[in-house]
Amino acid sequence: MSETIIQIINAVLGIVYVLLEGSASMWLWPLGVVQPIFALIVGWQSQTYSTILVQLYYLITCIIGWISWQRRRRDGSGGETAHPPITHIPRRELAICALATVAAFGLILVSVETFSPYPAVEAAGTALCFLGMYLLIRAYVESWYVWIVSNLLYTVLYALIPGYFYTAILYGVLTLLAVRGLIVWRRKMNHESDQL
Repeated sequence: MSETIIQIINAVLGIVYVLLEGSASMWLWPLGVVQPIFALIVGWQSQTYSTILVQLYYLITCIIGWISWQRRRRDGSGGETAHPPITHIPRRELAICALATVAAFGLILVSVETFSPYPAVEAAGTALCFLGMYLLIRAYVESWYVWIVSNLLYTVLYALIPGYFYTAILYGVLTLLAVRGLIVWRRKMNHESDQL
């Protein structure tokens, strides 16, 4: 398969994934197991090796997220909805997440600086992806702020690498979809709290 076709398939699956995520649909998790395979290939071809690490992380966390959301629905904390309750991240957990993200950024930057075309942008986007997936599994609305920034960084990264126009477009669209997801999740969270 050509690089362009792989980028297009990755883009389409990525957009569908974020639409499902924005709707808090349980179907985001099975698609999240398939889509990273194409993103792994794009990461390898573009020599953005930390994105390969992110995609492996996505594969694992999508399985964990799927199990977690199913369990939270069944144990009553998610009711009959297709998702667990959407909440804000507790302040104590926010501080721990911030420290872990800064540490991940430093480790990734050191790891990719010798071979990445844009190591700081790649490291920041990757560290934020790790945080975003953790927050998504926990159904914290703040995951969307993280996705917005991460997707913007990846839009810039792939726009700077020749031949990765479709992947840059993908991340640009994902940024817009993350704004939509934030709006939808905030409405769902407010609706859920009004019903209590």
